Formats: sequence, structure tokens, C-alpha cells
Amino acid sequence: MSEFEKAVQEATGAKREKKNYGEMMRERRDWLNELSAKAYSDIACDRKAFVAMLDTASRFLRNSVGNIMLIYAQNPKATELHTYDEWKMKEKVVKKGAAKVYVLKKKEYTDAEGKVCTGYDPEAKFDVLDTVDGQAAPAPKYDEKALVRGIVHACPAKVVVDADFPQRNSAGAAYIKDKNEVRCKYGMPLDELVPTVINAAALAAFCGGDENSRPADYEFKARCVAYLLTEKYGISTANIQIQSIPSAYENMDVDEFKGEVAELLTTAKDIDGRVAEVLFRPKQQNKINDTKVAETARQNTVSKEVR
Repeated sequence: MSEFEKAVQEATGAKREKKNYGEMMRERRDWLNELSAKAYSDIACDRKAFVAMLDTASRFLRNSVGNIMLIYAQNPKATELHTYDEWKMKEKVVKKGAAKVYVLKKKEYTDAEGKVCTGYDPEAKFDVLDTVDGQAAPAPKYDEKALVRGIVHACPAKVVVDADFPQRNSAGAAYIKDKNEVRCKYGMPLDELVPTVINAAALAAFCGGDENSRPADYEFKARCVAYLLTEKYGISTANIQIQSIPSAYENMDVDEFKGEVAELLTTAKDIDGRVAEVLFRPKQQNKINDTKVAETARQNTVSKEVR
């Protein structure tokens, strides 16, 4: 508004009509829908954008698919998001004029007929870098043994360490569909083991026991799941780079492409949830499981020697 318009408004006593809460929420939701649509459009035809989305997802995997896309659209490098009040409870002060990152929060309301309905209202959050003296959240560090146990636990197929697995194979693990097994080679370092076993586990998850499914149809999505979770667990992604994206994505129907992304992120979330069952359970239980695993390995070795 120009100074002239302000003067006229003051002189005439004219007031801009205030929007009610419902109107503000509707406008904000419409704006978020536009942001989300543009984000999907960007990642469908740009490898770097797609990988950036996976990087964002690795830090906010517990969020819904829709909110992951909204965070990516507004601040893809965010590492930790909280509302103004949540930061205050953490004794952090949000900087004046800090950029907001809106996500959709589930909310129940009563309509005109007294019926309880569910809706989603935009909720403003702020990244840790937008707080006074805030620093980016550090990469997570997990106990290596617990992480490996978690990945094995999360795999929907039986994981077998195979002495005959080709050592020169570029992939350190493979999903054998007809046996529903993930076979791995011996002696892999952690930065090779984590991505390659997760990749095979993701293939098993996508195939889902369907005898008509083909692992080849899910290779890209499985690789993306492996990249995302390897990044999330703070392991180098050098062995699981995304070099290209399927050309079919660019001309795919919008809803179909959203379904592809949702399936990818949901599978990653499911696997991560199973890994977390091991990472965050009592240490005593892990020791018991270690003993069981060692005994099973010993028995397998003995049976091989007998044969």
C-alpha cells in the first residue's frame, strides 16, 4: 500500500476487511497445495531435485509423505523443525523474521450439524538454524552391531551370509525371489553392508511375496530406499548413488507419480520402523539376541562341515 493510499484510508476511516480463521486456513492450504504440486513436478524430471527430496526425507521420515514434500518444497536443507512454542520449551528463541515452514496438522472439528469431522490445518514450524545460536542437528551415530541387527530384523526375507557369494560382485547382497532370501557376501565393511543389504531388503518388501512380481521392476525404488536410509543412519552413501531417474516419470500421470513416491517413502518408513525396534530396545535384550545369533551361526558351520 502506497503512502497516498494510507493517507486516504486514515482520512476516510476505511478499514480493510479482516479475514476469518477459516478463510486464512483455506488460502494457506491452497498455497501449500500449489507448492506441493510444483515440488512433485520438479522431482519428476530432475535427478538432483529427486535426490534432494530423498535427503530431506532422510531427516523427516517420521512425517507423512505429504508433509515431507512440503518441507522439501519450503526448506529442503532443514534438519530439525519445531513450532515457536516447542522451541520455547526447549529454551530456544526463534529469530525475529525467521522463515516459517508450514506442514499440515490433523485437527478434529464439529460441523454445523454437530458431526465430528477431521481436517488438516497448516501449522508453522521453524528450523533449528532459525533459532538464536542454533546449529544444524548432527548426523546420527548408532552402535554398529545394533544397526546391523536392526537391518537384518527389518528384512522381510531370510538373510543368509553365503560363503559362495561372488566376492567380485559389485553388489554385496542379492534378493533371491524364488527362495525369499537375501544372500550376502562375507566381510563387508559397514559402508558397503548397510546400503547393499537394505537395497535387497527393499526389493523383498516391494515384491511382497507376490509370485507375479519382478524384482527388476522395483530396482530404482529399492535403490532410493537404500540411499535414503543409509543417509539417515549417518553412513556414507558413496556405494549407493542415484545416477539417474526413470524417464517415464516425466510424462507420468500426476496421481500415478505421487503413488510411486508414496510407495517409495512408505517402504523406507516401514523398514526404518523395524530397524528402530532393535536400535532402541533395552541393551540386555540385544545381548540375548547376540547369543542366539552366534549359536545359530555355529550350528550352520557345523552342518556345513558334516556335509
